[in-house]
Amino acid sequence: METVQIRDPNTGNVHAVPRHQAYNAIRGGGELVETRGDKAVRYGKDVGVGLAKMGHGILNSPHNLVKALEDQAEKQGALKNRISQYIPTQDPLDTDRFTLTPQDELIQNLIQQLPAFLMPELKMGKAGKALTSIPKIGKYLSKGKVLGKAAQTAIPVGAFEATQSEGSPFETGGKATAATLPFAALAQTASMSNPYVRLAGKATMGGLGALAGHEIGEQAGLGGIPSTVLSAILGTLGASGGRAQSKARRDMLKGVDGSGYQENLEASRRLGLPYITPAEASKNPFLAALQGHLGRTSEGAELLHNRGQARLEGEQKSINNLLESVYSPSKTEGEINRLYSEAAPIEVSSSKIEGLKDNKVFQRAERMVKNKPAYQESLKNTNVNSIEYLDHLKQALDDMIEKAPNKEGRIITKTKNQLVSTMDEASPSYQQGRQLSELQFARQDLEKIFNKKPMSGLTMYNGLLNNKQAFDKMMHSLRNVPEAQSQLRDMKKIFGDLIPTPTVRTAAHLAKTSMDKERSDTQGIMNKFKELMTGNKYDKAAINLITNPKWEDELKKISELTDNEMKAKLMINLMGRAAASSVGFQSQKTRE
Repeated sequence: METVQIRDPNTGNVHAVPRHQAYNAIRGGGELVETRGDKAVRYGKDVGVGLAKMGHGILNSPHNLVKALEDQAEKQGALKNRISQYIPTQDPLDTDRFTLTPQDELIQNLIQQLPAFLMPELKMGKAGKALTSIPKIGKYLSKGKVLGKAAQTAIPVGAFEATQSEGSPFETGGKATAATLPFAALAQTASMSNPYVRLAGKATMGGLGALAGHEIGEQAGLGGIPSTVLSAILGTLGASGGRAQSKARRDMLKGVDGSGYQENLEASRRLGLPYITPAEASKNPFLAALQGHLGRTSEGAELLHNRGQARLEGEQKSINNLLESVYSPSKTEGEINRLYSEAAPIEVSSSKIEGLKDNKVFQRAERMVKNKPAYQESLKNTNVNSIEYLDHLKQALDDMIEKAPNKEGRIITKTKNQLVSTMDEASPSYQQGRQLSELQFARQDLEKIFNKKPMSGLTMYNGLLNNKQAFDKMMHSLRNVPEAQSQLRDMKKIFGDLIPTPTVRTAAHLAKTSMDKERSDTQGIMNKFKELMTGNKYDKAAINLITNPKWEDELKKISELTDNEMKAKLMINLMGRAAASSVGFQSQKTRE
């Protein structure tokens, strides 16, 4: 009598067990003791047994199918003659002596079911078109986009399983087809153009994969823990393609395309910012909310802080570039003094200013210059028709404009413009010097914005860009500096929607007030699920995406199939075939 060596799980002792009893002993916890050579031989026999079972089932399929038809006819009282008895069959295979462990049985079954994994799709012709006309099965199940193609995959697999059944081929084939169909349908969703349908298909596939893995493991006799492991593996493979990068891409870029984001993106590039996020560029509040949930892991928080600091430096650099465009002290301060000195002694013809002498506003400016000690001291021995004297009148008019109500200020401004025009005409040097001086004051006004608050795009927006009157006035001051005007327009486009990165102080405040907590249980669960499904890489991947200056290039990938998604489709289809194989395997075990 042939025996094998089994180690007792309780005592650890090794003893010989009759070969036909080894299977039950191992299932009871015993361990098969064998050398590497013994294992190689056993696994080689398993492959041979699996091939033999496959061939045996195929050779017997004509007899089995005819007999099944006869059995159905007999139930209906329509059987006249049995012809299946004339169709040759193969004798039953004695494979028990080759099956020592549940793993042997699983290997043999997988080899036997190999054709189910390799079956090509069926070209269904008119039958396939009939499936496509089934109404009310959903937008993506109609017109055969899913169901018809899924049937083309499932039917051949079911047909093969029917050939392998000796007792009830039609029932086994139907069950196998039904088992394959949902997997095949979901496989189709994994390759559809709509990214959300793909994502839903893969998410559902993860659950079905886990269930199928557990059932296959149990039917193969692997027991609780191995079956659970197989369940986890197939569940993970079923949801493959949902990597951190692709999940982040779908979340953080959805709703961007078609929002007019390009204009804001180009503005940020002209300003030299390291990046502008999809939410900021598209002004999409939903994306802004998603962005607000990033930085919840230690790696993500550090990355977000570092990228945020770099962006803040970029904002500061763009503002300093604007200041230099408006007025550069190192380049032009000496030039202003030279031009004014050159223009000061030039006299304007009395006839040129005669029309202003009767102007009440002009007369008041003259009284201010004559009566105020500061002006008197500055204008000693100065000709009243000189550019120097008239410039003091202009300064007096500026003081009046600043203190006057809006309507009165506009009247005074009109008088001042007449005077300035006369002086510019008399001295081009004065005109150049005055324009440079005006830009100097414009720079000073810009610098005042940051006297009490740190220099940033948001401070700039709140201090100037969001105030229409102040913005228009600044734009007028820069009318001779189109480059600076263009920079201001770009800043107005994007600075108001920049999302600041929390500092250590603000982060602590948010935590203390619980403002950084999830606003709903659902949101919290979704965030944790994303991290779990991507190995805690989602947070970092999302931050890397939105702070990448080339995130626009990722937009086109949303509607394209990635290699991972094609692999996901293949894996889902394979799991469907594995589910069908498990039906055939279970049918065999039931007969045995």
